[in-house]
Amino acid sequence: MKVLTLSCLVALAATAGCAASANSPAKTSNAEKLALLGGAKVDIDVAIKAALAKAPGRVVDTELRTKNGKTVWEIDVVTADNRITEVDVDATTGVVTDSE
Repeated sequence: MKVLTLSCLVALAATAGCAASANSPAKTSNAEKLALLGGAKVDIDVAIKAALAKAPGRVVDTELRTKNGKTVWEIDVVTADNRITEVDVDATTGVVTDSE
């Protein structure tokens, strides 16, 4: 029953998200967020630990998104020298895939 309810929620959010996305294409709709989260095997806390191992500092933003066909946790870290480093962590494996 939970799976059916979640499927209905995703379908409803997708319908509502299509109308909203026409006004702001840069935003990720709730349906897209739910779909991404459903495919993520790595929780945010694990992704944050991996990102901080790569770029020690303070996490200021996180986002689950698709990059190069893969679902990644995008973690923004402010480092000790006051620079923001964006670290991408694969949401399936927990491996850091990129940092800039």
